[in-house]
Amino acid sequence: MMDFFISLAQYRQNEQKQRRVTFEKVRAGGIDASGVEYENALFTGCKFSGTDLSGASFQQAEFTDCDLSNALLADSFWENCRLIRCRLVGADLKNALLRGVTLQDCKGTDCCMDGASLKDVTATACDFTGASLREVRWKNFRIHDCVFRTNNFFKSSLAGLDFSDCILESPTVSTPPTELMGVRVSAAQAVDLIQLFGVIIAESS
Repeated sequence: MMDFFISLAQYRQNEQKQRRVTFEKVRAGGIDASGVEYENALFTGCKFSGTDLSGASFQQAEFTDCDLSNALLADSFWENCRLIRCRLVGADLKNALLRGVTLQDCKGTDCCMDGASLKDVTATACDFTGASLREVRWKNFRIHDCVFRTNNFFKSSLAGLDFSDCILESPTVSTPPTELMGVRVSAAQAVDLIQLFGVIIAESS
């Protein structure tokens, strides 16, 4: 197991990607770790709340029981990574690139993913309540048992996404709601969403 601060210092000195490293219970909240690069790295029980990780690169990395709340992750790159039971509350992921990423039991409430690009990403049992998802580009984004409440999907096409086994409530979209064209939802969700198209549902007498 390596000391995270030594690893960061080595990167700052050599600007070489850190490979095959393991970190446990790191407490690095609020520090500047922008631009760091990790490959085949394991992070367990680490705290990066408020940490500046903007422009960071993670490849074949796994985060388990980590706290990235309010972390600055704008323009970060994630490839073939796993995040399990992690907190991303209020995290800034603007313009991040995610490729082959798995999120399991993560809490991403009020995070910002505006302008992000997601390809071959799977999210299971995650809570994205209040997350801003404006102008997001996604391909093969698979979601299961997730929560999407009061999300801003402005200019993010949801075509091809399947929310039918998720909670989808009160999204913010354009008028007319072109973002919803081609989205797959349950019958119950459709009753709520159809009102965004100006349809008024009469009460049964």
